Amino acid sequence: MDPIEQLLVSIIKQAGKITMDFFGNSHVTHTKSDEADVVTNADMASSSLILTAINEHFPDHGVISEEEDDVRADKEYVWIVDPIDGTRNYATHTPLFGISIAVARNSIVEYAAIYLPCTDELFYARKGSGATMNGIPIQCSKKESLQKSYGAGFASWHRERLTILKKFVDAADAYEYWVCGTGSTVVSAVYVAAGKRDWFISSDCNVWDYAAASLILLGSGCRVTNFKGEEWTLQDDEFLAANEALHKQLLKIINSK
Repeated sequence: MDPIEQLLVSIIKQAGKITMDFFGNSHVTHTKSDEADVVTNADMASSSLILTAINEHFPDHGVISEEEDDVRADKEYVWIVDPIDGTRNYATHTPLFGISIAVARNSIVEYAAIYLPCTDELFYARKGSGATMNGIPIQCSKKESLQKSYGAGFASWHRERLTILKKFVDAADAYEYWVCGTGSTVVSAVYVAAGKRDWFISSDCNVWDYAAASLILLGSGCRVTNFKGEEWTLQDDEFLAANEALHKQLLKIINSK
């Protein structure tokens, strides 16, 4: 492991221990955009540990984090951190949450880790290599048809997503697929990367929700794009991931009239 990889794996596991220490006893400290967008004391403790370690070991690197102001975000290397994704699950003692950390170089994600503390599953990818779960290679679903497929959908429903949601509802009778959300973007993403779900669609989230997930999904064999079918970048807030065959079928639904 190189120094970035060593720190990434170390701090994400340490942050996971913190979340488990608080799990079942955490409390909401404040809300952000709405009542569903909550922050717990565990979010802040996890964030503090991760950011302190990055600043100590790589003081010239930038950091973009959900719970803190951006720091040196124009640097060559930028760490993109979500100290707990699925905080509402976490706050209600639902074991579907994860910690997500990506490291981008010149706006290209080169390292990615997502850790699910409740199941002790560490998903990891490095650009140009495959993706692993606890060191074991993973692959996305090989299903070739949307017929009776199992998709991972939006974590929540709101007005900005109604157009896309209606298209998938309209197509449901023909394909008989099953779609559900987990309440955590990164949990849904790694389930697809590991082949537990066949495809993943999301939008209107933030860069820390998608950055690590994008590289892990790519490493598992998924195609990862925005809703136009363009390769996903850190600037995109639309996210579609599936194997090549399913991806084409999903794009047809998304771009149908």
